Amino acid sequence: MRISDLLFLCAAAALPLDAQVVAFSQGWPGVQVRFTSRLEPPPAKTTDPAILRELERELPGSAVALGERVHRIWQDAEQKVYGGYDLSVEKGGGAQTFQLRILPLSLAPKQISATETWTQHSLPKYPVIPEVRVGDTVAIDILANPTTGQKLVDYLTLERTAPAPPPRPHDFTLADAELSVNDPRLSVDGKPVDATAHFAGGVSGPTVWFYLRDHGRFMLSLFGKSDRRFREAGEVYDNILTFRDDAAEYRIECTSRIAPGPGHYNIYVFHNPAWWPMGEGANEPFILGSFPKAWLTGE
Repeated sequence: MRISDLLFLCAAAALPLDAQVVAFSQGWPGVQVRFTSRLEPPPAKTTDPAILRELERELPGSAVALGERVHRIWQDAEQKVYGGYDLSVEKGGGAQTFQLRILPLSLAPKQISATETWTQHSLPKYPVIPEVRVGDTVAIDILANPTTGQKLVDYLTLERTAPAPPPRPHDFTLADAELSVNDPRLSVDGKPVDATAHFAGGVSGPTVWFYLRDHGRFMLSLFGKSDRRFREAGEVYDNILTFRDDAAEYRIECTSRIAPGPGHYNIYVFHNPAWWPMGEGANEPFILGSFPKAWLTGE
C-alpha cells in the first residue's frame, strides 16, 4: 500500500504478513531484531474485491545496519514518499532485559534516492521501551489514517544472535531462500577491505546489499531469472560468498552460514556504481542493508 493511500484514503488492503527482515548492529548486546509490518485492522470480509485490488499497493521496507543503530525504512517510489525510524538496543535494568530506543530517522532524503526529491513522513512518536526480554514483541505505530482508523504497525521481536535450534522439517519455499550476512569481512581481488576488518553487525533477507566507497552499491540475491538488472555473477557456499564484477573479484566471509543450506548456490548481483550514502552515512566506507522482498522470483 502506498504511504499516501494509508494517510489520506479509505484504504483497505493488507501488507503481506511474511514481509520480514532481521538486523543487528555494532555494539548491540548479543541480540538482533526481527521486523514485521502489518496494516491493521485487516480488510472487512464484505469489502468489494475490485476495491481491494485497486487500493492494494506494495510498500517495500528495508533495514540498514550502520554504526550503533539500525535504520528501518519504507519507500513509495510512485509517490516519492518515505518514512521510518532509527533503532538502538541497550542493556536494560535487569540481567536479562534490554531497552529499545526509537529515534527519528537520521538518513537524508538523498540516501533514499540520489537523483530525485522525496518527502519524509515522521512517526507519531518516538518511544523508549524498557524491560524487553528475548522473545518479546513490541509494536510501533508508523502511520495512521484518522478517517478509517487503520494503522501501519511495525512489530519488533527481540532474538538472540546465537543460532536457534533447528526448525521442524518442511518443504523448501521461496520464503526460505534468504541470505544472512553477519560480521562480514570483505576483500577485493584478494586484498582485505579495512572498513570491514572490525565490522560488527548483520542483516538477513531475500535481498541483501552492501555499499563500498568508490565502488557503489551491490544488491545480492539467490534468484535472478526474472529481473534483468541482476546477473549471475558468483556463488555462495556455507559462510563464503564470491562474485565478479567487471574485472574485480569480491569475496565476503562471515561468522555464520550465508546460504540457507549446505550446497553451492548461484549468486545474482545488481551493481549501481552511482549510488552513494548521504547524511549520517556520507563518510562511511562500508554500509550493510537488506530488503524483505524477494526481488527475483526465479521464473
